[in-house]
Amino acid sequence: MLRRMVLCALAALLTASCVSWAEEAEPFTGTWKSQGHGLYMTVAGDGVRIYEHTSVSCAKVLDASAAGVDEVMSLEDGRLLLTDWSGSIVFDQAESLPDLCRQEFRSEDPSRILEVLVATFEENYAFLDERDPEWETHVAEAEDRLGEEMSAPELLVVMEEMLGGLGDPQVLIIPAEGVIDEDFVSAGPENEVTDLVGERIAAGTGLVSIDESSNADGGYVVGRLPSGIGYLGLLQLLAFDSDLALSKEALAGILDELIAALQTERAPGLVIDLRDNVGGFEQLAVVAASRFLTEQVVVARHEVRIEGTDAYADCGEVSALPGPFGSFDGPVVVLVGPGTKGTAEWLVLALMQSPNVVVVGETTAGSLSPLFARGLPNGWAVYVPHERVYDAEGNLWEMTGIPPDEEVELTIDQLEAGNDPVLERAVELLLS
Repeated sequence: MLRRMVLCALAALLTASCVSWAEEAEPFTGTWKSQGHGLYMTVAGDGVRIYEHTSVSCAKVLDASAAGVDEVMSLEDGRLLLTDWSGSIVFDQAESLPDLCRQEFRSEDPSRILEVLVATFEENYAFLDERDPEWETHVAEAEDRLGEEMSAPELLVVMEEMLGGLGDPQVLIIPAEGVIDEDFVSAGPENEVTDLVGERIAAGTGLVSIDESSNADGGYVVGRLPSGIGYLGLLQLLAFDSDLALSKEALAGILDELIAALQTERAPGLVIDLRDNVGGFEQLAVVAASRFLTEQVVVARHEVRIEGTDAYADCGEVSALPGPFGSFDGPVVVLVGPGTKGTAEWLVLALMQSPNVVVVGETTAGSLSPLFARGLPNGWAVYVPHERVYDAEGNLWEMTGIPPDEEVELTIDQLEAGNDPVLERAVELLLS
């Protein structure tokens, strides 16, 4: 999901070394430009340096030892492939770094910050024209509101309103600590139903029992509904442990333990609640799907926008296999709604291919693209959806969202009255 994680993992692998020259870097020596992602990279025996680049800016985001580069880099047909536990990026040879990479990036000037933000989206965002036909107008309005003495909170409002025209819940602004009360600001529309559903999932509302393994702060709640129906509320597919590899193991353990218990209890079925799932890593969606599949399925095919162009580079297919210890063969009802976004929608696409799964609720968010994080000159960051994601049949669900098998509307009045017709319908289906 967050492509900057590739850089974090790379930095961890390229450990500091007292060796002044790393011979393993020799095959990769040179300057490289990524296909998509807006990155430049230089590799030499004395270090690896990575830069985030747009037509108006360049910022060095990694400066590490070259020791161990052969663990994360390989050459295929003259291209460099950078791969670790969080994904892969393809690089082509470049003559040299752009001159911008030798200029100062840091700035507190609101005009400069907005300039970099606009260029980042215009060159990398995958659905700019489709989501905001009035983008140029919104940019011009934002520029007119800028002032040299503008405070950070005022600038944040301008940025939020400009990006709000995209209506994309996965477009996020991460401001400096202390600027706002929340950790991030979403450019997507507010949805009080989704917010309240998320609170109810985290609290285990409607469950007759909650397993000790549950960790709402960690993004999941495991329990039982009346009549012994199993319940798994997933609030994210980001981090179930300290890194992605451990998170995959942790999520697999959560699912395997739940499935084993339900099979022992001869439960009538299982509800998987994704109605307030913010998404996360594709790999975690695949792990979750694998526990409910009887055969290999194509989850999605995706392609990344090549920065500054209307072209896309194929990133291949993502597939899911049945779990190593077998799959849950009982009936499963998956709950979805407008709060189901990102790779949670990938999980829905995978689960819908299982014959024992029924999807109930409302259409998903329609924001399936993975994200990458980009820094702004003032130290803030933005998350940019920069890929197009297609299902196994080639359908593009961006903006339209994935419709459920059975539509059940949920309103704020119903929730505040203590009712949840979506969950109630799931129970009816599993007991019928």
